Amino acid sequence: MSSRTVADAAVFADLITLALLQQADRADLTGAEWIRPEGSYQDVNVATGMLAARLRITLDDAFVRLRAHAFSQNRPLLDVARDVLEHRIQMDELRD
Repeated sequence: MSSRTVADAAVFADLITLALLQQADRADLTGAEWIRPEGSYQDVNVATGMLAARLRITLDDAFVRLRAHAFSQNRPLLDVARDVLEHRIQMDELRD
């Protein structure tokens, strides 16, 4: 790599580091969680399939209901999917 490319990469890395540190500081001040816990969106796929099978609807409709529930509860989709998988959300809550 040319010295110009290396210098650009170093500046870019510095900017990203600064942005991440600022985000972490803001999260500390507000008490917000700025890094989500690791997870797999495979849980969303499986929860969608469970909803489709139990409610006898299409996968698309099941996914829309899952997303709508997450939105209405102001929760991450992955968290709602895990609740479905763990049976912490009743299917009746997602029926309409």
